[in-house]
Amino acid sequence: MKLSKVLSLVLAVMMLLGMQTFAFTDVAATANYAEAVQVLSALDIINGYEDGTFKPDGKITRAEYAAIVCRILDMGDAGANKVGGYFTDVPADLWSSGYIATASQLGIVNGMGDGTFAPEAEVTYEQAIAMLVRALGYEKKAQSIGGYPTGYMVIANQESITVGTSNTAGGASRATVARLTYNALTVPMMDQTSWGSDEKFEPIPTQSLLWTKLDAVKADVTINTVPLSKEATDVTLTGGTVDKVAAANAYAVPATAKINGVDLVGMQGLKATVILDKSDDAETKLVTVVSKAGKNVEVTIKPEMLANKNNSGYVEYYKTNDDDRVSKLKLEDTDSVTAGLQLNTYVNLESGTYAANVAVGGNTGDVAYRYVDTDNNGSYDTVFVDNERVFVVGNVNTTSNKIFRDTASTSLTTFTGASLTLDPENDNLAWSIKDTEGNAMGIADIKAGDVVAVKTSNVGSDTYYDITVSNETATGTITETFQETAKVGGTTLNKFKIGDADYMMLDNSAMTPGDSIVAKVYGDKVVSYTVEEGVKNYAIIVDANRAEDFGVTYQLQIFTQKGELVTLDFAEKVNGTTPSYASTAALKAAFIKGDLIAYETNKAGEIKAIDTQTADTDFVLDTTDRFAATSSEFKPASEKLGSYYITANTVVFTTSEARTAITKDDVAIATADILEADTPYNYSVIANSDKEAMVVVLFEAEGNIKMDSYPIAITKTATVTVEGESRTKLFGLVNGEAAEIIVAEDAEASVTGLTVGDIAMFTTNAAGEMVKAYTLADKNGDNFIVKANYADDDEDGDVAGNLVTLSTTNRTAAGCMTVGATHTLKGFGAAGKAYKVQGNLLRLVKAADYAATFSGTDRDYTNITDEDMIQDYSVNASAVAYLYDTATNKYTVTTLLDAETDYTTADYQHGDQIDNDDLVYVYNYDGETKLVLIVDVASDN
Repeated sequence: MKLSKVLSLVLAVMMLLGMQTFAFTDVAATANYAEAVQVLSALDIINGYEDGTFKPDGKITRAEYAAIVCRILDMGDAGANKVGGYFTDVPADLWSSGYIATASQLGIVNGMGDGTFAPEAEVTYEQAIAMLVRALGYEKKAQSIGGYPTGYMVIANQESITVGTSNTAGGASRATVARLTYNALTVPMMDQTSWGSDEKFEPIPTQSLLWTKLDAVKADVTINTVPLSKEATDVTLTGGTVDKVAAANAYAVPATAKINGVDLVGMQGLKATVILDKSDDAETKLVTVVSKAGKNVEVTIKPEMLANKNNSGYVEYYKTNDDDRVSKLKLEDTDSVTAGLQLNTYVNLESGTYAANVAVGGNTGDVAYRYVDTDNNGSYDTVFVDNERVFVVGNVNTTSNKIFRDTASTSLTTFTGASLTLDPENDNLAWSIKDTEGNAMGIADIKAGDVVAVKTSNVGSDTYYDITVSNETATGTITETFQETAKVGGTTLNKFKIGDADYMMLDNSAMTPGDSIVAKVYGDKVVSYTVEEGVKNYAIIVDANRAEDFGVTYQLQIFTQKGELVTLDFAEKVNGTTPSYASTAALKAAFIKGDLIAYETNKAGEIKAIDTQTADTDFVLDTTDRFAATSSEFKPASEKLGSYYITANTVVFTTSEARTAITKDDVAIATADILEADTPYNYSVIANSDKEAMVVVLFEAEGNIKMDSYPIAITKTATVTVEGESRTKLFGLVNGEAAEIIVAEDAEASVTGLTVGDIAMFTTNAAGEMVKAYTLADKNGDNFIVKANYADDDEDGDVAGNLVTLSTTNRTAAGCMTVGATHTLKGFGAAGKAYKVQGNLLRLVKAADYAATFSGTDRDYTNITDEDMIQDYSVNASAVAYLYDTATNKYTVTTLLDAETDYTTADYQHGDQIDNDDLVYVYNYDGETKLVLIVDVASDN
């Protein structure tokens, strides 16, 4: 017998599911073609793909099936031959030419009738059956009863070759072809029994493809106890019945067979179909083993659901935790009830005693009791007790073959050892490693952070580890915690939800709703977890409402850390409980106007968890985070407001009102630079354990202008009606984009004085209305009045720095006066004339040195010296450029100066968008150019 392929060695992937692990990841054990695929694969007749799949729904070509038929005739070596000339479309160098030539010589294939074979065409159901019928020797009979395809189909039906298959349009699937081929293996072959005028072809009951060609036998047996030692060579078989051809040859299943590398784990006591290699008279070897179809009916009962393990020959159990009535499972009683039930009992892989190893409620580590009816007669005669220990991997040492347990405090475990050693030199130790899908793994595939579950079996001096590795995680917020009482024993089970899934901790500890966790899970058990900090939401309570339109709805109106005024409903559960407030007043008393809150929302945008100043429950914040409300001065040297550090990450709210008097229009978002030195503030704060302020609210404080933001260049003003009142609207450009801003009712004069052409920094209230402005460039008739530097040392909004009046009509040295050195921290860059762009630097010449240009005389810019310059300005990527046309009095967004070209000649030294007589202004804050203003002076001025 030629068997170059067998299933995995005993140390390969194994599953304790009462059936053997299949060699292909996409072949379910319950599929009606699974047995066929496994047997044909073990016999090296049919192959899968490199990715471990079989692709049962895929198609098979005529060339591929010709090769399969050659293999079942024990002519697998035909593929090594390279033969041409049989068909016009089968050249000698085609991989299948030898198979096709052999099949043609044997009369198994005839081609398409036009000299071709069509090797890449999909084989049809009828074509596959015709090839099998011919391989079995039934060609003459098929021709005598109608020929192709009718005669072949009749024989296939008579000999049960088509059992479990159906004829579908198009090519036959790989699963169908496997089942047809498998069914044909044990059909008696037909041979010629007489010649001449009395020529006869008759079935030979002692010959079949399996027996005659492959030297093998198909038998139905019971697998006795499987030895765990990797030195063991034999397995005992009982109750064997063989296929009809083997029976005709008086073949009897031997009491023992060589394991021969076949995976038997989990098959103890079960009915199985085996393929036996009979080619060696001295010993019989297993080729493969498959759980017997129609037998081995299994019911799995969790130990905590087992109500009574022996009640007059029945197991009583609950199917779910919600059941109030028990279900019954009949046990096979080989002795009397009083003498005790004598079920075949296996604890993991070793034999045990039913009474001792099955316990109501379970023993420590029991995860399932699997009752099996091996005869499918309604009485369960075998029970598997699955017992395992679970731990999280700390690290793996492939040199010493050790898997170390993670001993971190957040890592739960039921495995007490420091490590698990898989010593390949230990003859008394064997193991299998698989993932949760049953795929084989090696020790090198196990990584730190994986969850390992170990089922251990001991028989005598032999130890066997059945190892399952999981890297599954559950990530998200715990939306709900709840408790269940175990049906048996009354234990309180602490459970929680992440998304739609229920989990519980491996040690049954309780969790906190609102926690965002990353958990390592094994099934529905959390083995290890970390609490994820995530981004916390902060807000100020503006108002609270209790609506009763359709049932009771609780709502909070809040001003969020994003500067948005929103109204949020409460979720069905808040902080893990159902909210209940008798009246709006009760709700307002619990959620006080002006209070800081930290909150989280569910997918529907409803508040599911909240901490407030008056009720800090740590459902959102960490236990070390704390609210405070006090009054203190800001000290810039230490960057502290009272006892709390103000950082760049601190969320800052401002309001001009007292805490309980705020309105929806009075809250604004600011930054830490709004705080003034040695100025007292009334404030609320949320700070961490290091006293760093995560969020602070400054009460009775005016918002200052942020000079590092983008200004508005005003292009139009209009009067509009807002909520029945007449208001001013400003149209313009902010950071190069069109913007529309309403002027607030209580806006300062710095805002109400803005006109078309002005460029101004500004700040808004919570409603997005402009309340305060600082003019950078004041368009006053034909002149621009430019703020040379923002020199507001006392931060009161009054600028005492230099002003430069730049005339667009009197373009003289005096009209474009030189600006002296003042403050450099903030401000509008000096007015000047661009003469050079180099890299990303804009170089400006002093006004006095380009007066000649205004009269039409070009200066030799190549001779400009450093003394002639005002300053270099870095034109960074975030800068925006505006071009103001004095002829049309309009702004347009223009391109920035070319940062790649060095302009040095008089004709184009300023870039394409700058003419020789244009003026250039640079708004520069902390070394970063925010705005380049180019004034295009009309040529006729």
